[in-house]
This record gives sequence, structure tokens and C-alpha cells, in this order.
Amino acid sequence: MEPEAKEIERKQRLQIRMEERKRRLKEQHEKRGQKRHVRGYKAKEVLKEKERKKRRIIKAALYLFNKHGLENIPVEDITLKANVGKGTFYSFFKTKGDVLVHYLNSAVNKSIEEFELKASSSTSFLSQIELLTSSFMKHLFSNKQLSMIMFKERFITWGKKNENELKVEKALEKIIENSKNSGEIDGHVDTKFLAQMLHGICTMYMTFWLNGAIESKSMLFTEIKKAITIIMNGVRSQHECNYANPDTGLPSFG
Repeated sequence: MEPEAKEIERKQRLQIRMEERKRRLKEQHEKRGQKRHVRGYKAKEVLKEKERKKRRIIKAALYLFNKHGLENIPVEDITLKANVGKGTFYSFFKTKGDVLVHYLNSAVNKSIEEFELKASSSTSFLSQIELLTSSFMKHLFSNKQLSMIMFKERFITWGKKNENELKVEKALEKIIENSKNSGEIDGHVDTKFLAQMLHGICTMYMTFWLNGAIESKSMLFTEIKKAITIIMNGVRSQHECNYANPDTGLPSFG
């Protein structure tokens, strides 16, 4: 065979080997990609299943708390109804009370998110208060019996530093600041203290609604607005002397 022909043949064999190597590398990459996809899919499915189990636990616990009360329900009853093992329960929650706290946190966040979505700086002070209250009634107090359990669990520590109460007061402070900027509220008013007052008023009337002293949600809104209107208008007689601004030394509820 001529040297030229041999060289051509050698180059052809080399080209064939290179093409074969490229093909094998491509196959290897595709297999690795498929494996990664399968592993990623399985990981997502595991996470989805965990979330499904967590939702079942929460749903079962809230149902049982609503029906029998928090104290009367052992963890075993919750896991039985949710069809999960005790180990699964404790992988999400340390105690049955933590389920209630999780529900409370979620409901508070939803309430404030809805309020912030609907409210604007042009909305009047009372309308903003009503909007915030109605958001809480929708997400946090939709189930009256469950709300009574939550109030009972939180009432003894009310006023101490608590993440959810701070969120509520921050939302009220935002309302007050908006109303200061619009000129509806005196700019010298102590925003934090007024927010604590409003929080206390709303809490009191919601307690009245929960225990049946206030019969309906519409009456609840009416009473809250009435109390806040009195604060806005003031109660001092024009003929009385001015009162000094008291420094009560009371602790901040925040």
C-alpha cells in the first residue's frame, strides 16, 4: 500500500475512534443527567410527602382540639387520626401545644399580609383598624371554639414579649404613622403607647365576642369602632383644666 493511502487510512481510523469516544462520553453525560433528575425528583417527592404528613397532623390536631380541648387530647390520638407514627409527629413538633402555636403563627402572618395588601395610606384611621380586625377575624378567629382555646393558652402570658403580639402592634403602629402623616392624628402622639392601647381594646372586645357577651361579628366591629372613636374625640370637658401628661412608669408590652 502506498504511503499516502496508508496515511489516509490512519486518519480515517483515528476519526472513527474520536467519534466513538464522543458518542460514549455523550451517553455517560446523559446517564448522569438522568440519575441526577431521578435523585432530584425523589428528593422533591420526599419533601412533598413530609409536607403532606405535617398538614395531616395539623388538621387532625386542630379537629381534636376543637372537639375535646387541648388538655384532653394526647399525642397518640393525633397521630392515630393523622395516620402517622409518633416519631413523625415529634419530627415536626416537640409538644401538642406547638401545633397550636404553628397554627397561630400562620394565621397571624396571613392576617397581616391581607391587611397590608388591601390597606393604603389614603385609607382612614378607623377603616384601617376595621380592615386589620376583619383580617384577623377571617384567618385567626374563623373557628370560635379553637379561638377560645388559643386565648386560654395565651391569656395568662398576655403582655409579655411574644412574636405574634409584636407583629400585631407593629401593624397598629404602621396605621398610626400613616394617620399622623395624613394629619388625622396629632403628630406628637406616642405611637407605640397608642398601639398598645388599641391592641388592648381589640383584645378585650374579641374576648367579649368569644365568651358570648358580644353576640355577632358586626356588633364586635361596632363596639371596637365606638371605643376608638371616643379616644379620637377625647372625653375631657372644655370647662375642666388641662391634665398633665402622666409618666406612669408602666412597662412596655412590646
